[in-house]
Amino acid sequence: MKKNFLSVMGGGIALALFIAVSCSNGSDYKDYQEETNFSQITSEEPSNNESNSQNKNTEKTSSNENNSNGFVYIKGGTVSKNVGKEGCPFYNASETPVTIESFYIAEIETTYKKWLEVYEWATSDERGEEKYTLNEGWQGNYGDKSNGTPLMPVTFLSWRDAIVWCNAASEMDKLEPVYLISETDNIPVRQAETSNVASGLGKAEKAYVNKSANGYRLPTEAEWEYAARGGNPNIESWNYDYSGTNNIEELIDYAVCIVSNLKNIVTNTAEVKSKKPNYAGLYDMSGNVWEWCYDKYSTTERIFRGGGWIYSANFCTVDYRGYVDNLKNSSADAVTIIDLYQVYGKSSDVGFRVVRNANK
Repeated sequence: MKKNFLSVMGGGIALALFIAVSCSNGSDYKDYQEETNFSQITSEEPSNNESNSQNKNTEKTSSNENNSNGFVYIKGGTVSKNVGKEGCPFYNASETPVTIESFYIAEIETTYKKWLEVYEWATSDERGEEKYTLNEGWQGNYGDKSNGTPLMPVTFLSWRDAIVWCNAASEMDKLEPVYLISETDNIPVRQAETSNVASGLGKAEKAYVNKSANGYRLPTEAEWEYAARGGNPNIESWNYDYSGTNNIEELIDYAVCIVSNLKNIVTNTAEVKSKKPNYAGLYDMSGNVWEWCYDKYSTTERIFRGGGWIYSANFCTVDYRGYVDNLKNSSADAVTIIDLYQVYGKSSDVGFRVVRNANK
């Protein structure tokens, strides 16, 4: 699977980086395009948390009343029936049930606007020794900021960039950072590039995860798929191929991706919330950009899920797994565009969204 995945991705990278097109801002869901408010999320279970216990008659309706300032509360549960492809978190759930704790997940992929707000705060010289070092990121699939819009998802960042940014966003909002230098040192990982720090403070790859912290973090692969399937194993959409629909004819209403039989043309990333949400109220869980998860695929490879704008529908299912080598570092070491993707995980179709622990 990896060979096929990377061969397709390699061709896509060149397309994503070198095609210059104007971005269409037209959207049937334009009224929904608002920023996720990171700082005002509550830490308590919403009083209407039973809204996720839907029936088939309400399957097509998003549970947006379950939204808390741009985050969606996902009620935990135990998955005890097999679902998904081999290797996926719930593939063998009938023999080994998987329990998911309740959590909050951002309803949208992290936008370049939000990324830049935190990035500028975190990398300011005024922070002194607590200054962050991480990649500036791209505005959607555009390296040139004069193209695209700030409400496109941020891209062209590594897994390490993502977790370091999560720490910065946590500190900015006066929350406890999740990723620490070690279990004994309560020091947040603030540097994404390991080559920059001889003391080891930049070793994000080996960060200790403070599971009790209330700050922002990447979802685990199991949390991501649980939310992509609608956040409830007892609903019809749990078994859908795509996040929000099981009908490929409807996929273009839910996902920014290429649906070959519909001959739709996708030339760039879209603004977040340009498509319909899934049942849980989450946008772009299929398509637009791949989303980093915390999990490792192997010693040096990290997982991302969801598919991207330049990919066909089969890459955008809720159980397709992508992964790349995350160990090497800066783009200065790379020789080709393909290297940037395959080795560093930096691409114009890879982004992320954040989660927070519930009741923390």
